[in-house]
Amino acid sequence: MLYDMALCGPNRVTAGTLSGGGWSTALPLSNAETPELAAVARSLDATTTNTKLLYTAPATRLVQAIYLIGTTLSDDAQIRVSIGTTAWATDIYAGSWVDAWHRTSIDAALAAYGIEPVAIERARYPVGVFLPARTSAPFIGIEIDDTTNAAGTVDVAHVFVAGAFVSSWGPQEGIGLTMADLSGVSGADSGAVSTYRRRKQRSQAMSLIVPPEESAVLDEWRHQLGTTETLMYVASRSDPERAQLASYLCRCEEIGAIEYPYRVAHTMALRVTEWL
Repeated sequence: MLYDMALCGPNRVTAGTLSGGGWSTALPLSNAETPELAAVARSLDATTTNTKLLYTAPATRLVQAIYLIGTTLSDDAQIRVSIGTTAWATDIYAGSWVDAWHRTSIDAALAAYGIEPVAIERARYPVGVFLPARTSAPFIGIEIDDTTNAAGTVDVAHVFVAGAFVSSWGPQEGIGLTMADLSGVSGADSGAVSTYRRRKQRSQAMSLIVPPEESAVLDEWRHQLGTTETLMYVASRSDPERAQLASYLCRCEEIGAIEYPYRVAHTMALRVTEWL
């Protein structure tokens, strides 16, 4: 449901610090602070002592979206998010252990058609929580329980923590979702054909409709993000399965003008493209 979406950013992790757990010297936890998804953080093993991390904010900010990007979590993995006024405290938000993957319906549908989910593609799906409300978050703890992971370790490419812009009126209907396959096919004079497989890049076009009192917020928000900062497109704030399937880390590829066609409504066209 398009009206249930949110745009989250800027990412607070790039200005804060990550610590806790036990992580490889060659692939340290600091790798997860940058949006370079090829540079992952890898735990020393799959024990819960080592597969946890703590985000410490440089200043208290309101956040609502807390996600891990580019993980190697197994089917049985669970996560728990806590927010406190001190490290690992739960006095602000005490989350429960929840399944990392919410793809039950879509995986069952694929199986019914004889299509198996591709394990490597799971790295593109975010794992985390969208909080019921914006919450003050000086310390955020993310714990991972994936002790049966066949690899014996856990990878995390990026940690995303941000507030959320949710229009009171939602986006305009007719949002366009596109996908560009970055793979390719080449042929030789002999007739031989070679292919190379790369990722599929998703893109979303929308027209945000906001009341006048939210227009100034939207204007400042677009100035902060520009076309180079990362944000998270969250497809649904209420449906974890849809949120995981259709949400992704992205950037603003096109930022339109804020228009004032009506006295009671302002609009802004926007296109976001998946960050690879």
